[in-house]
Parts: sequence; structure tokens; C-alpha cells
Amino acid sequence: MDEAAVWSHDGQHIAFHRRFQSADGPPGVYFVSKWGGTPRLLAPGDFWWPKMLSFSPDDRYLVGISNFVMIIIDIKNATVREPLPPGIGAYEPDWSPRADAIIYWRWPGFPATPDDSAGLYFLDPWSGNQRIFLDASGQKLYGSRDRVHQAKFDNRQYLYGPGGRDWPPCLGHVPGVRNL
Repeated sequence: MDEAAVWSHDGQHIAFHRRFQSADGPPGVYFVSKWGGTPRLLAPGDFWWPKMLSFSPDDRYLVGISNFVMIIIDIKNATVREPLPPGIGAYEPDWSPRADAIIYWRWPGFPATPDDSAGLYFLDPWSGNQRIFLDASGQKLYGSRDRVHQAKFDNRQYLYGPGGRDWPPCLGHVPGVRNL
């Protein structure tokens, strides 16, 4: 059974999570032409992971989550790296339009993530530098189960989180970040 399919930005390929061993290979992340063919295994997985896949804007990489650990998959070489230390509870990653940043949500309650460090984070996928987003009043900008949306207004980048059961919708400017 296949799930969590996502389209490449150019519309030519699909990446998906395969839960079970099949004639095409073991569980994991696969990549295939929109016209079909034999899917190519990019990253190993299991019944649950990796999920929450997102293509980089240039379609060279995928970001996803495997057991709450962020992974970046190089599609051409089928290599996987973990840009963050394990145990922080990464969730819902998404690329910036220029592929120079990834936003992700950090779940509370993981060993390396005290409850007060939960929230929405900005990660430079190449240097590993990260920081938490703050709204206009200096409060943490929290994500939700829906993706966080990016918007541009008055030549400034904003992130909008639609809110959830325990927090209101929020809008935050991303100071010091150009071309998010």
C-alpha cells in the first residue's frame, strides 16, 4: 500500500511512501515518473515512516520525517542525511521557495526538546543553523496540523499558522530573513 504522495514542482514526478514490501521493493520513499514505470527506492522506511514529504523548489531534494527525525533525500544519488540531531520531535517540514530554508514544527515532550522549546523553527538545511520564529509581539509562532503558509506583504515575508485547538491563528513577520 502506497501513501503520502507528493508532486514535484515541475509536475513530472511523484514521490510517495510505501508501507509494505512489494514486487517493486521494501518499505520506504519511492520516486516515479508521472507516466508510471518502475518506482525507484530513495530512502528505506517502515510501515509508518518516512512521511510528510516535500520537494525542494528545484526538485533535487525531498524533505520528510522519519520517526520524528527530519531527513533530506538527494533524489539523484538516493542518499539520505539528517540535518538535525535526533530526539527533537521534528514534524511537518516544508521548503522555502528558494530552497535555502526549511520550516518545521517541533513537538513538545521529546528528550532533546523540553516543552518550552516547542514551536515553529527555521532551519538552514546546508549549515544546520536554526532558530525559532517569533510573532510581532515576541511570542512563539506555533504551527498546526495544517501547513504553515507563507505570504508576502509590503515586501516583507510573513508566516501564517491557522491555529489549532489550543492556540489561536497567528501571523508573524520573519525578521532578518530575506527571500524566505
